[in-house]
Amino acid sequence: MTSSNLDSQAHFSNRCKVLGISEDELARMAARGLNTIATFAFATSYQPNQTNDASLMELIKVITESDDVANIPPDRVPLFRRLHFECYTMMASDMRRQVEATGDTKPQKLAIHERLARKNEQKQRLIGLRLEAELDPSHALVDAAFEIYDTDTLKYIEWSQCTKRQQEVEGVKAEEAWKICPEAGVLKITKQEVEGHKASLNTDLRLRYALQRRGLALDQARLIGFELHDQWIDHLLEQRLATPPPKYSQVSWEQLMQADRELFRRVGEECAASVRPRADGTKPLEESFIKFRDHPRVTFLLLPLPKATTTEDKPPSSSSSSLPPPTESSSQHMSYRDDRVRNPKRQGKGRGKGGGRGKGKALRLPKELEGLKTETRNGNPYCWAYNLPGGCKDAPPGGKCRKGVHACMHHGCGKHHGAHEHPVS
Repeated sequence: MTSSNLDSQAHFSNRCKVLGISEDELARMAARGLNTIATFAFATSYQPNQTNDASLMELIKVITESDDVANIPPDRVPLFRRLHFECYTMMASDMRRQVEATGDTKPQKLAIHERLARKNEQKQRLIGLRLEAELDPSHALVDAAFEIYDTDTLKYIEWSQCTKRQQEVEGVKAEEAWKICPEAGVLKITKQEVEGHKASLNTDLRLRYALQRRGLALDQARLIGFELHDQWIDHLLEQRLATPPPKYSQVSWEQLMQADRELFRRVGEECAASVRPRADGTKPLEESFIKFRDHPRVTFLLLPLPKATTTEDKPPSSSSSSLPPPTESSSQHMSYRDDRVRNPKRQGKGRGKGGGRGKGKALRLPKELEGLKTETRNGNPYCWAYNLPGGCKDAPPGGKCRKGVHACMHHGCGKHHGAHEHPVS
């Protein structure tokens, strides 16, 4: 569980410059492979508090290009002593953290200079991407990805965690909420701080930006390459935007999230031993990612689901098979009207507590006729089909067919035209 800060060349170089070590001395150290905190801590057999520091002085002589230990510039010795002491102490502290690690141990975070170095390397490598604004992952998101590397255990990063750096720069977000005011004893609107930030996912484009930020964070943590992760994002959104077959719904965001979780769950199970890159540079997470992204269990979650069956979608009952074929506009309302004609005894009951025409099927107006009258003053039903744009040919205007009176259903009208022909005031 070695921290990447201890193996960071950018972090070590910055610390050396802060202590006053020159560029030439840095170059000589780098030529000997001493370019990180970890390597410099064990560049010599000397340990702090030892009385014999001959090995450390010999190293300082080489770095400063002095002829002899006695000829080392006096101002350089304290600098390198301090640098070695810091490096050795930090390595010992990291070893102690590993040995004494518990469930409450806080994960390590990337040092600021290592963070900037990885981001600059990413900009040079990912040509064509403007890694700013929407594509600038927050420090919290990068730390969440680095925590996976540091703990060597894959942990799913929620979509809401994929925030951008701009949200952190703007500071803590405050939201309005209703709270009780103890002094007045009333409810009042107050602003309260929201713990952490959440990514905006209310459109397909913002969802893509959020997932791309996650890919950039995983890439900076040296876990999964951005290109491979971006291919998975493309696949998810292609399923989301694809036209579903007839009577099937569009793939929902919930399905995308379930498939994303399932993929990472299976990758985590296979890479339980280690998620870090191997010595040859290959990444176990990438291999598992490619293996499971087309797994049947993952692709199954991305299939369009059938639309919910409604009463209008149900096939006509067998009792209406002897009737002539209805028109397109009236087919969805025939079953209730025909039932009233064939069962006149059901018309006069149920006007009490139920508030409807009867205790059988409920009267359900089509959307075009909602809010209009359903009966004449004499209690005769209106023909719904006649009032719809398709009309009804079973009786002349003002007449009466088996479905009802051919008159306008608008309140106060009742003329011999359909509701769709009623003049707009």
